Amino acid sequence: MQTAIKALITSLLLYVILRNIDLPSVSATIKGTEISWLAVAYLLQTASTGVAAFRWNLIMERLDFSESRLFYLKSYFQGVFFNQVMPGSIGGDAFRVIDLGAKGYSKIESFYGVMIDRGVGLASLILLTLLASFLGDELFPAWLIQLIRLVSVIGLAGFILVMFLHRLKVLSRVRIFRPMVRISEHMSTVYRQPITIIFHAILSLAAHLLGLLTFWALAKAINMEVNFTILLIAIPPSLLLTIVPISLAGWGVREGAMVGILMLAGLVKAEILSLSVLFGLLLIATSIPGAYLWVRHKKSLATKEPK
Repeated sequence: MQTAIKALITSLLLYVILRNIDLPSVSATIKGTEISWLAVAYLLQTASTGVAAFRWNLIMERLDFSESRLFYLKSYFQGVFFNQVMPGSIGGDAFRVIDLGAKGYSKIESFYGVMIDRGVGLASLILLTLLASFLGDELFPAWLIQLIRLVSVIGLAGFILVMFLHRLKVLSRVRIFRPMVRISEHMSTVYRQPITIIFHAILSLAAHLLGLLTFWALAKAINMEVNFTILLIAIPPSLLLTIVPISLAGWGVREGAMVGILMLAGLVKAEILSLSVLFGLLLIATSIPGAYLWVRHKKSLATKEPK
């Protein structure tokens, strides 16, 4: 039922976006995509996923999980695949928890590790959004820049609060706060040394910058004239909104956010939509290795089952 509702929301969002857009122009733009730049974008997005997988690997090592780096890389790519086939962008997180559980680890402990990875990735994206906003005073309306800064500061404050939540012992006695307190306790284990969170933040920022370069390469692929600084400011908030699980794989939400924000910088609506659609299709393409790994894993399990 929830999937049907999210499919309906996705359809409505896309309808609202598409009804005032010159669709033949969008189609022509996408058809004229330069394959060489598309290949560059694919490699950049794949590299971004690889860096994120390495960060997750390091987090789990701090929590005494002893799987190989290849396992985490494979699991992360499979998670990317599930992000594309399940509502919102949290299906991959659930898969990673289950994948670790299949290795004999506690699913609740696996959940805490995955949530820390998700939180660090999210916080670093918010930090990048905040830092980029100081480059946009002359590129975007003042109200948008101020809104981005306000939301970013609140988001970062929330992340810092969670990091130190375990020190408020009284909260562990309240049932609804216990999961957050436990996550906070695990974060204190992972980030006992400040250098660790600095290194993880650098990895996260590198992954996000590779993702932004993916958009830049796609813009080059469709001959879209856009300053990289504009993408640096506009794309992170658009991606943050796709985390909210109200549509299928973020479709509709991403397009609406990108069109709404980038038009404020004077870009053409049809080109913005073409860029967003191409990115969505690229995400599907980069999830194919994960789909292959998942199918192969399922087949190997089937052959091991007793006859």
